[in-house]
Amino acid sequence: PDSETVRITDLCDEVLGGSLTAQVVVDWPAEFSEDSPQVADALRDVHRMFADDSLLRGPFSALNVAAELTRNGSVETASLRSIVRVPPKKLNRLLRPDLRRAVVITHVPDVGAARLIPVFAEVERRLQTLDERHPGFTFELTGPAVVAARNVNQIIEDSANSLLLSSVVIVATMMVAFRSVRLGLIGLIPTLFPLAAIAAGLVGLGEPLRLAGAMT
Repeated sequence: PDSETVRITDLCDEVLGGSLTAQVVVDWPAEFSEDSPQVADALRDVHRMFADDSLLRGPFSALNVAAELTRNGSVETASLRSIVRVPPKKLNRLLRPDLRRAVVITHVPDVGAARLIPVFAEVERRLQTLDERHPGFTFELTGPAVVAARNVNQIIEDSANSLLLSSVVIVATMMVAFRSVRLGLIGLIPTLFPLAAIAAGLVGLGEPLRLAGAMT
């Protein structure tokens, strides 16, 4: 906890809103071009959504670039027409007119999958309302932080389910082998003791259930 790396990561989380990133991919219909007001309005709505969120912060998109190219510009007033001065290759991470696609990047703090999964679910619920507000547009949440959190959460859930299944199989096998329900239930004690001991150790140390702990 006292290492320079941890202190720097904590500073990134505090100042930038997080050292991890997530993206909302915005696709627009063929009748609009990248400099259409409807595209800018859709991106602005995504910006406002993250501005209202207490955990995911610092949204960044082509609107930020456009605002910097405009005197006294801001994301709320910027028009994407001004970014024609920027070489397309420099904007590929944020805007792809050939694909009719734009990306809004936001910072995600490293607080663990258990806390992030509900936050991502709430973001996706809000994006569904944007689908209704902007007919023909699609909004999809993705990015390294989203994929990693969901994968880690799935591994932990699969581990828990496999432990439950193995306990049931062991008890059933003991009952059949000893021809006794009582002895089968007694067999639960040595089966569950290691799990209970590790769980108690984690609680005693104040540690969350991380991937390594779940696998152990």
